[in-house]
Amino acid sequence: MGGSTSKQKRRGTRRGIKGKSNEERMRPTRREVDEKDSVILALKMAETEWKKERKSLREEVKRLRQKMEEKEAKAKLHEWEWVVEQMCLERAVREEAVERWKQLYFAIKNELDDLIHTTYGEALRLKPQEGAKTVQELRKKVIVREETIETLRGRIDLMEKQRIGKETENDLLRQSLRISAVAAERTRHYAK
Repeated sequence: MGGSTSKQKRRGTRRGIKGKSNEERMRPTRREVDEKDSVILALKMAETEWKKERKSLREEVKRLRQKMEEKEAKAKLHEWEWVVEQMCLERAVREEAVERWKQLYFAIKNELDDLIHTTYGEALRLKPQEGAKTVQELRKKVIVREETIETLRGRIDLMEKQRIGKETENDLLRQSLRISAVAAERTRHYAK
């Protein structure tokens, strides 16, 4: 049989493979190099895309922080406006109360003067000694009532001062609570 058989062809190809050195077998093929290059290129593109995305996210975080700070500033401004408005309302209420007390005081004083004049006016004219005693008694009563009114005014002033002190303390507590809440929120935000 003079022709080549398939075994001979196989042997020849095996010899060709065996004929390659270890270096040649270890050297990557063109296809493997192209695959590695495409993987490296894809990784570099992904890395640049991640960097762009990271940069855009940082800018968005910065923008959101600015918005939040602007909102907090507006909230503080509105809060101060509200506090000033409340103080003005309280002052108006306080002045109105003082005016009412003054009117009440003068009304009581006028009524007492009229009562003294109508009841003891004639008796004072007829009996000067008795009239002088009753006038003195009435004056003492008026003085006692005026002192009572003054003590009531003092109590009102003291109560007003206590109320203002409590409001100031409440405002300080609210501000402290707000500050601690903002600090806790920031620590939670940065902890994430």
